[in-house]
Amino acid sequence: MAEDNKRIMQGKQPLPASDSSDAVTKLPKGFTDWGKRNADRIEAAYKRGTLPCFLKDNKSALPFRLPPIKPKPRPKQKRQAPVIQHSPSPAIPPVLQRAARRHAERTEAEVADIKRRWELRQYINESRRLYQGYSEEWERAYFDENSGGYNVYHKEHQFSHVKTKGARLSGGDAEKQVGKILDSFGKRVEFLPEGARFGRKCPDLNFDGVEWDIKYCAVANKEDTIRKSIRDAKKAGRAIFFWDEEDKALLIREATIREVGYLSSSGRLSEMPDVYCISSEEGLRTIWKKKKQD
Repeated sequence: MAEDNKRIMQGKQPLPASDSSDAVTKLPKGFTDWGKRNADRIEAAYKRGTLPCFLKDNKSALPFRLPPIKPKPRPKQKRQAPVIQHSPSPAIPPVLQRAARRHAERTEAEVADIKRRWELRQYINESRRLYQGYSEEWERAYFDENSGGYNVYHKEHQFSHVKTKGARLSGGDAEKQVGKILDSFGKRVEFLPEGARFGRKCPDLNFDGVEWDIKYCAVANKEDTIRKSIRDAKKAGRAIFFWDEEDKALLIREATIREVGYLSSSGRLSEMPDVYCISSEEGLRTIWKKKKQD
């Protein structure tokens, strides 16, 4: 190696490997003797195809020649008629298989619940579109993401700040409380404009395509007071009675029956508004409603 490097540095070609003092010109005697003693085993392994690599790669160095191996003749195959293969139907992905199994195992109640939740999501999306579409004349006050209900206040709606003696809320705060209860039940509530240029008596709300009047009866304890509120609500056609402490449902029902009897006897039942009450637990409940004319 050192001599070759020296010659390369002098611009000369390295010496042939056979001129090297370390050149191996013949195999060791021990290897050739071993090959002669095991010639039969080597030939048998060669024919089986299990000859070790160090012998397979150096066949020319063996002290004897290995005979060539003739390839085995292929067995003749009988000619068979062509088989027409139909393309297999595409495999159904495991995800779709599991989905189909889940669908098949659902009960009627579960299917109905899925449909209800889908319809609710559609309603919420449509409500959000309507809510965002109000003009500058309206204040977008509240949107309920769980029900799709909302409150919008017209800029000229008048929320009263007057609080009746003994009442916990002012008239305006009571209206807002009713609005929040309604939108929690999915109602799209508009607080309508009020004032002289809109008419002396204007309804408070619009939802479900009809107009409503809110009557806060926190301190009302007499039928006459409730009946007066019912008559005042005929401008809207529907009255919602709201209280926040003592339950007034029985008083309102009795006053409504008296007012219906009075107007019916005098042939003026058409003036009677529909009467409802509302609570955060039960939502809107009907006290009395006119029968639809055929």
